[in-house]
Formats: sequence, structure tokens, C-alpha cells
Amino acid sequence: LVVDNVLNPDQLIAARQGFNSTLGKHGVDPDDLWNTAHHLRKLSSTNGSGGVLDIFYPKWKLEIATQPKFFAIVSQLWQASFDHDGIDERSDNGMELPFGTFSTHRGYVYIDRLGYRIPSKISKDVGARNQDKSENSTATELKSSKAKKRNRPIQRSLTPHLDCCPDTILKGNYHERADKWRPLQSFISLTDNLEPNTGGFEAVPGFH
Repeated sequence: LVVDNVLNPDQLIAARQGFNSTLGKHGVDPDDLWNTAHHLRKLSSTNGSGGVLDIFYPKWKLEIATQPKFFAIVSQLWQASFDHDGIDERSDNGMELPFGTFSTHRGYVYIDRLGYRIPSKISKDVGARNQDKSENSTATELKSSKAKKRNRPIQRSLTPHLDCCPDTILKGNYHERADKWRPLQSFISLTDNLEPNTGGFEAVPGFH
């Protein structure tokens, strides 16, 4: 499901400015990625996979996550899927759950990391440049050859994955051991990516 204009123009401007300010505190200048993008490595415990950065709780991000319009969308999705009018088994839509009923008008904000993708060419060029700097100029031809094989862009794809095992998540006593239940995942994009092979997220149709 894609919902347009979750943030109004003023909120969007404030979020982008806050984001750029946060990047700047870590040495990354969005207007000069050629010279500063290498600092992104310090922000990624995934070693660049998916352009995921370990930035969790700056004020601008919390303001996005607590936008009333955003939560209203999530609340409506809960009502239409996992729980509605106190019914805890939606046998009519195949979305049964063993956790009982819950209020669709109350929820906790679970803050994940964020995605910041840079152009693939910059990612590759900066990665290769930094690798070249780290190599000893007196290295043997064999070592140099191995180093070239290790050259990697500073950002890579997140690769296809599942966030849970769909075959076992509701089997056995999993629901008794789970410490949290996140029936939906969502994200807010601060930029438009309307052309093929652009943007930071890709999903298989019908799976998200």
C-alpha cells in the first residue's frame, strides 16, 4: 500500500533539513558526496547493505513517527486486517492471530534504522578510491590483484530476505515466547523516486 502526502509540505521540508543536519554531524554532506560519502561507513553496522544507517532517535525522526496522520493510516490497516470490532480471528481474510484482541487506536512507536541510498556510481567510485588509499604502494602484484577483488562499493543491496519465517511464526508456542508483535511494517520516504531502478526500497509484488 502506498499513501501519498503523509507529510505536508512544511513537515517534509523540516524533515529533510533535520536529516541533512544529522548527516552533517557525522561528516556527510549531501551536496558533496564525492568527498564525504566515505563517512557513511561509520554509520552502518550492516557494512553498507541496503544503505541502512544506524540513526534512530533524532528529533526530526521522532516527529515523523508520531504524526497523527501516519498513525491513523496504521490504525485503519489494523482494523481492516488483524482486529475489528473486538474480533480476534479474521477467518474471512486469512489473517488469524493467537494474540487476542487489541485496541486499534493505541500503539507503540518502534523505531528502526533508516535508509539513505546514494547514486551507485558514487558508491562504487568512493569505495574503490578508499580501497586504493588503504593499499600499500609497495604491495606485490599478487596482493594488488587480491585487493582489487576486495574492492566493494560503500553501499550494496540488502539482498532478498524475509523478516520472519511465514511457516512457523504462528505455529507451536511462538506467540507465548514473543516479546513483541509488529503486525505491520511501514516507512516514510522523504524523496520521490518515480523512475525504474531508483530509490532505496524494492519489494516483490504481493509480498508487501
